[in-house]
Amino acid sequence: DEVSIALFRVAQEGLTNILRHSSGQSARILFEVNHHQITLSVEDNGNLDHIHLSWGVGLSGLHGRIRKLNGTLTTEFSSLGGLKLMAIIPIKQGKIERALLEI
Repeated sequence: DEVSIALFRVAQEGLTNILRHSSGQSARILFEVNHHQITLSVEDNGNLDHIHLSWGVGLSGLHGRIRKLNGTLTTEFSSLGGLKLMAIIPIKQGKIERALLEI
């Protein structure tokens, strides 16, 4: 299922970027589901002073994958002090249980 793959890729890309670019010592992954959308965020407690905030090939490709599902992919400053990558994907009515089972 495209939703499951997209969410896996968000988590993978978020953790990869933390390992490559963040001086953070911890990360947090949040997964939330309601009747209208699935939200997945990956954030760290790194120092943003030395990070150049531009989207490389990985995030650009991921953005296209999420957009194809009518979702959004954003980056913002994390409350932990580092960066937060967040994907929001809408769920069609009646598809919630199937989407959760496949994730």
